[in-house]
This record gives sequence, C-alpha cells and structure tokens, in this order.
Amino acid sequence: MLDHLRRLTAAAELPAIRVHDLRHKNVATTIDLYGHLTRDAADDGVTATCAALDAADAMAA
Repeated sequence: MLDHLRRLTAAAELPAIRVHDLRHKNVATTIDLYGHLTRDAADDGVTATCAALDAADAMAA
C-alpha cells in the first residue's frame, strides 16, 4: 500500500510524504477530518450489496 501511495504521489508530481505526516494532535481532530470517509465507504458498501441482491433477484425471477 505504501508503494502504491509513493507511485501515485510521484505520478502526480507531488512532494513525497510519510504516512505519519498525516497524523494529527489528537483523535478528535482526526475523526473530524476523516470520519466521513468511513461513513461514505459504509454507505457505498450497502448500496453495492443492495444492487447485487436486486440483480440476483431479477435473474432468479
């Protein structure tokens, strides 16, 4: 995963960053900044699962 980050960073001609550079002073700050990403990923997972189940139902009918 770290190699992937480095390749993407280099391809975008961005300065190299360390994963630890993304840390914040406290957990609350981190949750405030990035917490929505977890919720968005969960919502996307639910949506994809529902779509797959609907497609399976349609094929079975």
